[in-house]
Amino acid sequence: MSAGEFVPQSTNTSHCSDQSTFGNYSTRYDYVVKGITGDDDYPNDACDPWIHYNMRIGNVQIDQNVTAGVRIQAPIVQADLGIFASVAAPFKLFDVTHPSKSGMRLRHACIEGPEIGVYYRGRLINNNVIYLPDYWDNLIDPETITVSFTPHSYYQELFVKNIEWGKKINVVNNNGGGIDCSYIIYAERKDVEKLQIEYKEDINNG
Repeated sequence: MSAGEFVPQSTNTSHCSDQSTFGNYSTRYDYVVKGITGDDDYPNDACDPWIHYNMRIGNVQIDQNVTAGVRIQAPIVQADLGIFASVAAPFKLFDVTHPSKSGMRLRHACIEGPEIGVYYRGRLINNNVIYLPDYWDNLIDPETITVSFTPHSYYQELFVKNIEWGKKINVVNNNGGGIDCSYIIYAERKDVEKLQIEYKEDINNG
């Protein structure tokens, strides 16, 4: 056989098992071809068609909408405004493998509120000053800071004496005794636009 000589191959053997694919990577964004057209001349003795139940793809570009009847899982969602821009849903859940019960999963729901807020919590023992993290400097509006206390070990009448420059919270026990408490601090973010709580419904996207 000389180089480049055509060698005919047998074409009358059916291969109806599930076959793997191969080829070069294509970087084009093309529409997926529907292979079976339902033509009347489709051979009766042909293999039953296969459909893509599982699929592995490098990149996907979607021009319109994504409709999913089940859970969509991804380690990272990259959006124009950051790693994850926003979530709009009737409710928001996290669902993870149960950390202590084999064969179980653990599901929680997010608490809802009329602001885009952050929190910071901790424990205060024999001290009367809470120092807020430095990354809050340009993240939160200091005028929105609120503080809640949970006293431990003994009765305490705790209150916030003042908040200095949005960085330091001075705490007082009105009983004059020591301080042993847990605290949680909330504040509204100022690095994003305020949440529009009520707005007209888009009837096209209902």
